[in-house]
Amino acid sequence: MSWLARIKEVVLGPRIQKDLYKDRRKVPRIKCHIEVILSDGGGNCLQGEVTDLEVSGIGCTVPRKLEKGAQFKIATNDFKAPAHAFNVESVSVEVIWCRKKKLDDYYVAGFRFTDAPEVLDNSWVHYVLKNFGMAGIPLEQRRKEIRVPSKIPLRCQSGENIIFEGSVYDISLGGIKMSLREDSPQVGQKVTLHIGTFEELPVLKCYAKILRSSLNVADMRYHVGAEFMKLNNSQVMLLGRYIKRLLQRSGAQ
Repeated sequence: MSWLARIKEVVLGPRIQKDLYKDRRKVPRIKCHIEVILSDGGGNCLQGEVTDLEVSGIGCTVPRKLEKGAQFKIATNDFKAPAHAFNVESVSVEVIWCRKKKLDDYYVAGFRFTDAPEVLDNSWVHYVLKNFGMAGIPLEQRRKEIRVPSKIPLRCQSGENIIFEGSVYDISLGGIKMSLREDSPQVGQKVTLHIGTFEELPVLKCYAKILRSSLNVADMRYHVGAEFMKLNNSQVMLLGRYIKRLLQRSGAQ
């Protein structure tokens, strides 16, 4: 089975683990299985497996405990990429946390990337993200979780029958700001969003949690902030296409 098939098999199966990195930035992550080699620069190498990948770091299983702050280079030959698909064979990372996996003999660790965005954009990490629709936006912008302004139509559904009509005010990989007419859901409430359509892109249906809501006296509409919840692989890919298209239209790319 190819590396991409194995990743998709995992992503489309169990739900993505919550908060693996404990950084609470709510950026969508890819659940995967990619064998890697970690080298510490002193000639010592460890074999590991990337289990969780996103634009600012990775989660990885390792055979021993790693100290917080330790620096490594991570490389992989676990998949066959087209010629010149990427030029950077290994990426630099720093250990953020490491703990023993319950009932197992191995450890799980969270790493953050320490390379410059232009280096990551030419690495195997970027190649993997690209296959999931998350690499059309420069890594430097994604790290800042750029919010792209838009006027895409939107329906926010609370429960079975309560629907709030409005539009997308701005959107990012982690969440959305909505402009709603007449009223808004309560803070803390979980809602279903129907975003779009937009140009040739289909409706993006996903779950979100309301973080804030206020009446804007300038336009007499409710400006509502929400974070995305439990995005699956197809939703992440479609969200990436929405953001890429908006960036292209705004000239930000």
